[in-house]
Amino acid sequence: MRSTTILATLLSLAIASPITGNAAHQDECACDYMCPMQVGLDCKCEIEAKNNCYTAQRAAGLSCPAPIISEMCQPMSIQPVPSIPSSTSTATSTGNATATSAPAFAAAGEKCGSRGMKACGPDLTCVNKKPKCADCPGVCEAATPAPMFAVAGERCGSKGLLNCGPDLSCEGQKKGCADCPGVCSALPSKPTPTSLPTPSPTSAPAPLFAAAGERCGSKGLLNCGAGLVCANQKEGCADCPGVCEAKVEGKVCGGFAGLGCVEGECVIDEQCVKDGWSDCQGRCHPA
Repeated sequence: MRSTTILATLLSLAIASPITGNAAHQDECACDYMCPMQVGLDCKCEIEAKNNCYTAQRAAGLSCPAPIISEMCQPMSIQPVPSIPSSTSTATSTGNATATSAPAFAAAGEKCGSRGMKACGPDLTCVNKKPKCADCPGVCEAATPAPMFAVAGERCGSKGLLNCGPDLSCEGQKKGCADCPGVCSALPSKPTPTSLPTPSPTSAPAPLFAAAGERCGSKGLLNCGAGLVCANQKEGCADCPGVCEAKVEGKVCGGFAGLGCVEGECVIDEQCVKDGWSDCQGRCHPA
């Protein structure tokens, strides 16, 4: 009895493996299985064989569909079909990793804009260095926001062109042309108002008379002040300057009466002589 039980167990054991060789090249998801010495319908053998084959396919990195159980054995298909691994990549027994799912968009720096290439991802734009080439690839780069104003040197003043930015004016437009473009140019700078210098409150007023030791007796020179007389002028020179000196008080001499000096000499008032008077008086000075 014991030997009969062992034999029945061996007979119901399912042998299943993916097809190898030339057949595997034709259909890598095909599965070859058999139940040795199967007698009649053996749903358990079929279900185990197909599930084992599907598990081996997934471990090998194949994207094969779930196994199909025969109609007669479907009600008895109590063994669950192996689920897809949760990780993005699984390792085989040889240590090689399966390929990850392909990204939906091209990343920054990747090629774009040609047949078979992916579109650039969010916040990226495809920049083509050869715009005349209809199918030449570009490169995904960060999208820059469109400018709001035209800068100096750019065109302006026509349909589809931007307005000039702050401190700029659209110049050079053709007169009489309603839609002719111009060029943004800098506005002329406004002149800075100049303030008149305020006189310093500490500045002294200009003198009215020449002081002692200052020049006198010529054009543009001041007259000597009180108690001073312009002396040392060169004789015979009508406009030669002299020097202001202290006036020495003495007795009156000269004049219409021709008064003389008891001591010293009579010094006639030079200014009186310059004014053209003939009877000028003077003062007696020590000799």
